[in-house]
Amino acid sequence: MFQASLGLKELVERGDLCYIKNRIFAHIQAINGGLLVRLLGHFCIFVGLFFVILGIGLWGVGVDITLPAGKIWFELDRASLSIFQSFVQRYIYPELWNVLVVSLLLRPAWEAISIIVIFLALLGGGLVSLGRRRRTTLR
Repeated sequence: MFQASLGLKELVERGDLCYIKNRIFAHIQAINGGLLVRLLGHFCIFVGLFFVILGIGLWGVGVDITLPAGKIWFELDRASLSIFQSFVQRYIYPELWNVLVVSLLLRPAWEAISIIVIFLALLGGGLVSLGRRRRTTLR
């Protein structure tokens, strides 16, 4: 049996991970019944669909999608690439640009878009699932 006065660190040390998981789900449900979490999940899914449409559109107009994504973006709109770099480095996290974004921009465009779509679909689906109310069944 756990004590209610224990902190998170003590619960982890004691191995009460089920309690921690249930507390996390309770906090998610407390945020407006999980509505905000579900909305964020749906937003991720819609952004993923946007990237699918972007990839199909690039391929449809004859862009060579085997070229690196950064080269294609630079040729299409240099200013937006520079603005995106500045935004990520200033307002999000500077190392995120060097570690994640540059590695995506060096990949072929079809591969970079596929990675982004898969990541956003998994993240969005997980958030939608977490935001749903759990059914309680009595047996």
